[in-house]
Amino acid sequence: MGSGKQLAAQHSHSLENWYAHVPGIKVLAPATVADARYMLRMALKDPDPVILF
Repeated sequence: MGSGKQLAAQHSHSLENWYAHVPGIKVLAPATVADARYMLRMALKDPDPVILF
């Protein structure tokens, strides 16, 4: 997510980086469908705010 051709100008448009720098928010970026399923289940149980990309 957000890497594209790894050009510096495009990295600033990566939303997961913006959210990762907000204190108290957990940011998840799964690599596979199985990872997404597991992370979603754990995110719903977590009392803190979680963003799943």
